[in-house]
Amino acid sequence: MKTSLFKKVVLLLSIISLVTFFLVQLLQTHTDPVFTKYSDYIFSDYGYLVSITLLSMSLAQLIITSLISKRYRLLSMIFLVSTIGAFIGTFFPTTVIKDLNPQRIIHTTGAATSFLFLPLGFYLLSKEKTNQDTSKLFSSLSLISITIFFIMFIYVIAGLDNKISYFGLIEKTNMLILQFLILAWSLQKEI
Repeated sequence: MKTSLFKKVVLLLSIISLVTFFLVQLLQTHTDPVFTKYSDYIFSDYGYLVSITLLSMSLAQLIITSLISKRYRLLSMIFLVSTIGAFIGTFFPTTVIKDLNPQRIIHTTGAATSFLFLPLGFYLLSKEKTNQDTSKLFSSLSLISITIFFIMFIYVIAGLDNKISYFGLIEKTNMLILQFLILAWSLQKEI
């Protein structure tokens, strides 16, 4: 009973994060959606929607972590690292200054931690699933997200994240995959 209630809360949070994510894209008409990173929208008139998106994803991860902690100890630690990263990325928003500065480093580190450990957690969780179709879906999407993470990581390390015209699209694609993984997890019968 308690687990199903929490899974419904995760479902609600994932729907909220998806709706606000798309609302920002639709309402943010004066920036290039392919170039602009999602977290840079925090400085727009719709910055509150960005905060809602990120907070919803962070809370959903926290609930998932708590629900799997009794059954999968090591796996819950991976989800916990992702959750901490998500909250850091949420509560330490990026800055308008594009050069490296402490706030930008903290935000980027938190977001990167979540972008790596959340799909890793879902990938490992997919290996525990009894439904093979579900397992393949989670496994495939998780591996795609991890691959995207490493592409983004290389761009950031090389200092190209603010220079290439499609970095925002790469980041947003990865965010959508992660949001879909959270949504799909909330709809599963098994933990």
